[in-house]
Amino acid sequence: GHRVAPNRGIALRPDSFSWSILIALSIAVGFSVAAIRASAEPSDQDTDFSVTTKSEAGLYQVTLRTEDGERPPIGVMHRLILELLTDNGEAVYPAQVSIGGGMRGHGNGLPTQPQVVAYGGDGVYLVDGVRFNMEGSWKLSFIIASDYGRDRVDIEIMVEF
Repeated sequence: GHRVAPNRGIALRPDSFSWSILIALSIAVGFSVAAIRASAEPSDQDTDFSVTTKSEAGLYQVTLRTEDGERPPIGVMHRLILELLTDNGEAVYPAQVSIGGGMRGHGNGLPTQPQVVAYGGDGVYLVDGVRFNMEGSWKLSFIIASDYGRDRVDIEIMVEF
Protein backbone atom coordinates (compact mmCIF):
# COMPACT_ATOMS: atom_id res chain seq x y z
CA GLY A 1 0.00 0.00 0.00
CA HIS A 2 0.80 3.43 -0.87
CA ARG A 3 -0.15 6.14 1.71
CA VAL A 4 -1.16 9.62 0.68
CA ALA A 5 -0.03 12.37 2.99
CA PRO A 6 -2.83 14.69 4.15
CA ASN A 7 -2.98 18.01 2.33
CA ARG A 8 -1.16 20.61 4.40
CA GLY A 9 -1.82 23.46 1.97
CA ILE A 10 -3.89 26.57 2.60
CA ALA A 11 -6.46 25.99 5.29
CA LEU A 12 -9.95 27.23 4.44
CA ARG A 13 -11.28 27.08 7.96
CA PRO A 14 -12.06 30.42 9.62
CA ASP A 15 -9.59 31.43 12.28
CA SER A 16 -9.90 34.47 14.51
CA PHE A 17 -7.23 36.42 12.60
CA SER A 18 -8.88 36.13 9.19
CA TRP A 19 -12.30 36.91 10.66
CA SER A 20 -10.81 39.98 12.38
CA ILE A 21 -9.45 41.23 9.06
CA LEU A 22 -12.77 40.58 7.31
CA ILE A 23 -14.71 42.41 10.04
CA ALA A 24 -12.24 45.33 10.03
CA LEU A 25 -12.53 45.66 6.24
CA SER A 26 -16.33 45.49 6.43
CA ILE A 27 -16.38 48.24 9.06
CA ALA A 28 -13.97 50.41 7.03
CA VAL A 29 -16.10 50.02 3.90
CA GLY A 30 -19.25 50.76 5.93
CA PHE A 31 -17.76 53.96 7.37
CA SER A 32 -16.55 55.02 3.91
CA VAL A 33 -20.01 54.52 2.42
CA ALA A 34 -21.62 56.34 5.37
CA ALA A 35 -19.17 59.25 5.01
CA ILE A 36 -19.84 59.51 1.28
CA ARG A 37 -23.61 59.39 1.84
CA ALA A 38 -23.38 62.00 4.61
CA SER A 39 -21.34 64.37 2.47
CA ALA A 40 -23.77 63.94 -0.43
CA GLU A 41 -26.80 64.84 1.68
CA PRO A 42 -27.88 68.45 1.85
CA SER A 43 -27.06 70.03 5.20
CA ASP A 44 -30.44 71.61 5.80
CA GLN A 45 -32.58 71.69 8.92
CA ASP A 46 -34.42 68.49 7.92
CA THR A 47 -31.44 66.32 8.80
CA ASP A 48 -30.85 67.90 12.22
CA PHE A 49 -32.40 66.29 15.27
CA SER A 50 -32.84 68.04 18.58
CA VAL A 51 -35.98 68.40 20.69
CA THR A 52 -36.33 70.66 23.72
CA THR A 53 -39.44 70.62 25.90
CA LYS A 54 -40.66 71.06 29.47
CA SER A 55 -41.56 68.11 31.67
CA GLU A 56 -45.26 67.62 32.55
CA ALA A 57 -45.13 69.42 35.92
CA GLY A 58 -42.61 71.97 34.59
CA LEU A 59 -39.77 70.87 36.91
CA TYR A 60 -37.32 70.18 34.09
CA GLN A 61 -36.30 71.52 30.71
CA VAL A 62 -35.33 68.46 28.68
CA THR A 63 -33.32 68.39 25.44
CA LEU A 64 -32.92 65.18 23.48
CA ARG A 65 -30.62 64.79 20.50
CA THR A 66 -28.68 62.09 18.72
CA GLU A 67 -24.98 61.75 19.45
CA ASP A 68 -24.06 63.02 15.97
CA GLY A 69 -26.89 65.57 15.68
CA GLU A 70 -28.43 63.76 12.69
CA ARG A 71 -31.89 62.19 12.55
CA PRO A 72 -32.18 58.86 14.43
CA PRO A 73 -31.27 55.88 12.22
CA ILE A 74 -33.58 52.96 11.52
CA GLY A 75 -32.58 49.46 12.61
CA VAL A 76 -29.25 50.52 14.11
CA MET A 77 -28.30 50.63 17.79
CA HIS A 78 -27.32 54.17 18.66
CA ARG A 79 -27.00 56.61 21.51
CA LEU A 80 -28.93 59.70 22.47
CA ILE A 81 -27.86 62.71 24.50
CA LEU A 82 -30.33 63.76 27.21
CA GLU A 83 -29.83 67.17 28.79
CA LEU A 84 -31.67 67.89 32.03
CA LEU A 85 -31.93 71.41 33.38
CA THR A 86 -34.17 72.89 36.04
CA ASP A 87 -36.82 75.39 34.97
CA ASN A 88 -34.29 78.16 35.78
CA GLY A 89 -31.45 76.59 33.77
CA GLU A 90 -29.42 74.77 36.46
CA ALA A 91 -27.86 71.43 35.52
CA VAL A 92 -29.64 68.48 37.15
CA TYR A 93 -27.29 66.00 38.85
CA PRO A 94 -27.67 63.41 40.15
CA ALA A 95 -30.83 62.14 38.52
CA GLN A 96 -32.42 58.74 38.09
CA VAL A 97 -33.96 58.38 34.65
CA SER A 98 -36.26 55.56 33.54
CA ILE A 99 -36.90 55.26 29.82
CA GLY A 100 -39.87 53.72 28.05
CA GLY A 101 -42.01 54.36 25.04
CA GLY A 102 -43.05 52.79 21.80
CA MET A 103 -44.42 53.31 18.36
CA ARG A 104 -47.47 55.49 18.01
CA GLY A 105 -50.53 53.80 16.56
CA HIS A 106 -49.05 50.29 16.70
CA GLY A 107 -49.20 49.51 20.41
CA ASN A 108 -45.60 48.30 20.20
CA GLY A 109 -43.17 49.05 22.99
CA LEU A 110 -39.54 49.84 22.31
CA PRO A 111 -37.61 46.96 20.69
CA THR A 112 -34.74 47.58 23.14
CA GLN A 113 -34.34 48.78 26.71
CA PRO A 114 -32.45 52.07 26.53
CA GLN A 115 -30.79 53.31 29.68
CA VAL A 116 -28.59 56.10 30.96
CA VAL A 117 -25.02 54.81 30.94
CA ALA A 118 -22.93 57.91 31.72
CA TYR A 119 -23.04 61.47 33.00
CA GLY A 120 -21.03 64.03 31.05
CA GLY A 121 -21.43 67.06 33.29
CA ASP A 122 -23.65 70.14 32.87
CA GLY A 123 -26.83 68.06 33.13
CA VAL A 124 -25.89 65.92 30.10
CA TYR A 125 -26.60 62.18 30.24
CA LEU A 126 -25.69 59.53 27.66
CA VAL A 127 -28.51 57.13 26.76
CA ASP A 128 -27.39 53.87 25.16
CA GLY A 129 -29.26 50.96 23.61
CA VAL A 130 -31.72 52.88 21.43
CA ARG A 131 -32.97 51.24 18.25
CA PHE A 132 -35.99 52.21 16.20
CA ASN A 133 -36.83 49.15 14.10
CA MET A 134 -39.13 50.86 11.59
CA GLU A 135 -40.05 54.16 10.08
CA GLY A 136 -42.84 56.11 11.73
CA SER A 137 -43.85 58.11 14.78
CA TRP A 138 -42.24 57.02 18.05
CA LYS A 139 -42.67 58.27 21.60
CA LEU A 140 -39.89 58.16 24.19
CA SER A 141 -40.98 58.61 27.80
CA PHE A 142 -38.52 59.71 30.46
CA ILE A 143 -39.36 59.54 34.17
CA ILE A 144 -36.90 61.77 35.98
CA ALA A 145 -36.25 61.72 39.73
CA SER A 146 -33.80 64.08 41.43
CA ASP A 147 -33.56 66.41 44.42
CA TYR A 148 -35.79 68.79 42.41
CA GLY A 149 -38.63 66.24 42.34
CA ARG A 150 -40.13 63.52 40.19
CA ASP A 151 -41.55 64.39 36.78
CA ARG A 152 -42.17 62.89 33.36
CA VAL A 153 -41.64 64.01 29.80
CA ASP A 154 -42.84 62.37 26.57
CA ILE A 155 -40.95 63.22 23.41
CA GLU A 156 -42.34 62.51 19.95
CA ILE A 157 -39.84 61.44 17.32
CA MET A 158 -40.49 60.96 13.62
CA VAL A 159 -38.13 58.30 12.31
CA GLU A 160 -37.84 58.20 8.53
CA PHE A 161 -35.43 57.27 5.79
